[in-house]
Amino acid sequence: MLTKEYTKDGAACLVTFALPAAISAERACLVGDFNDWDAEATPMQRQEDGPFAVTIELAAGHEYNSVIWSTTLYGTTTGRLTGTLPTHSAATIRL
Repeated sequence: MLTKEYTKDGAACLVTFALPAAISAERACLVGDFNDWDAEATPMQRQEDGPFAVTIELAAGHEYNSVIWSTTLYGTTTGRLTGTLPTHSAATIRL
């Protein structure tokens, strides 16, 4: 899910990216052409109501490609963690 809020002069837009609360991720990050697809550049923070979210400012009048990557821990019937399962959500944003 994403929400957009333009600045008063319309030159930029605050874009909030959020994972649905139903996704039980351990960590999540936002990657895209705006941060050179760097998975460490824009980590998402867990919100008090559960989902991960991050707000970034982007220049208006452009189109951006993005992917939210999240890592979910999973286990076996013994209850021990056996690894991580990556998930993602892709979007093209037109501002």
